[in-house]
Amino acid sequence: TRFFSNANPDDTFDGLTSYFEKMSYHWKKTSSGQLTVETIDKRKNPLIFKVTIIKMKADSVLVDFRLSHGDGIEFKRFFLDIKSGLEELVLGGPVTWPIAVATNSVP
Repeated sequence: TRFFSNANPDDTFDGLTSYFEKMSYHWKKTSSGQLTVETIDKRKNPLIFKVTIIKMKADSVLVDFRLSHGDGIEFKRFFLDIKSGLEELVLGGPVTWPIAVATNSVP
């Protein structure tokens, strides 16, 4: 549950927080480059996860999501919704070899 961002860490942070506010998720900055996000899943249970923004080599930014409290399947659904909502920040990458071998699509 992570993706690379094509923006700098500050723009990535701003994009994430504006999306969280648009979706009415409660969030707070817990430390430098880390957010704690709280929301309610579709079964009315609390879902809490941490988002960490990590500056990598070669001017890329890794955005890592980790479940803190709640249902793992609901967390994955929320992550996929967030990722699709932030398409302008998500850096597309090449297909990795394990995926290519598993799907029998080796070039």
